[in-house]
Amino acid sequence: AEWLEQFAAFAQGALDDLDRPLDEVGVLSSEARRRVLQDFNATVAVDAGGATLLHHLFERQVAAGADRIAVSAGGTDLTYGELDRRAGRVAAALRAHGLTPDRPVGVYSGRAVETVVAVLGILKAGGAYLPLDPTYPADRLAFMLADSGAAHILALEPPPERMTAGSGAVVLSIAPGAPLWRDAAPEPSAMTLGADALAYVIYTSGSTGRPKGVAVAHGPFAMHCRTTADLYEMAPGSRELLFISFSFDGAHERLWTNLTVGACIVLRDDGL
Repeated sequence: AEWLEQFAAFAQGALDDLDRPLDEVGVLSSEARRRVLQDFNATVAVDAGGATLLHHLFERQVAAGADRIAVSAGGTDLTYGELDRRAGRVAAALRAHGLTPDRPVGVYSGRAVETVVAVLGILKAGGAYLPLDPTYPADRLAFMLADSGAAHILALEPPPERMTAGSGAVVLSIAPGAPLWRDAAPEPSAMTLGADALAYVIYTSGSTGRPKGVAVAHGPFAMHCRTTADLYEMAPGSRELLFISFSFDGAHERLWTNLTVGACIVLRDDGL
C-alpha cells in the first residue's frame, strides 16, 4: 500500500509539471512528507525526566524496584540492586587504576552476567566500553585495542598475549572470586558527564577490510532506547532474550532498552 501511495504521488507530481526532470519529482505525498520530517523527528516530546546518561536512567529503575530481576543467564539472576552494587565495585576498581572520563575500556567476554556488570561499571566510572568478542581473531582484537587507545581491559577469562602485546593495557579479571570483587568498595556513578559523553565504541567490519570504530554518545543513544521502549510498549516486568554478540551494535540497543525501563534481559548461553 505504501508503494502504491508513493507511485501515485510520483505520477501526480510528474503530471503537474510535465517539463520537470523525473529525478526531481518527489515520491511522498504532503501527508507522508509531514510524517517523515516532523512526526518521526518529534523527539522533544519524549520525556527522559532530565536524565541523559544511560547509567542514571538505570539507577532510577534501581530506586523504583531494586528487587526486580535485571539480568538472567545460565541459572543466575541479578536484581537491579545487586547489579548496581557489583557495577559500583567495577567503577571503583577502574578509578583506582586511573581511568579518566571518555576513555574506552575493553570488555573481553561473551554473553554473561559479568559482561553486563562490566559495561555498567565502566559507565559509572565515566568511561566508555569497548566490546571484545573472545571468538574474534587475536589480530583483530589487538587492532581494536590500539586504534581505540583503550588502557584498561575487563576480562572474564585471560585474554591471549597476542591481543594485548604492546598495548600496555591494564587487565582486570571480572571472573567470580577475582580480587576486584573483594578489594573495591562500591562507588556512586560519575555525575559530571554531559549528554555528549561517550557510552561505547563499536567496530564495524570496515569496507576496506580494516575495522572502523564508531563512537556512540549517551544522549542520543539514551533517547533512542527510550523511544524504542515506547514503540514496543516495554515496561517493568518485561523479559527479552538476547542471543546476539555484544560486538554487534544491535545488542546494545536491546540491553539498554531493557535496563532503562526496569525490564529483564535474558542472555542466551554461548553453548546453545
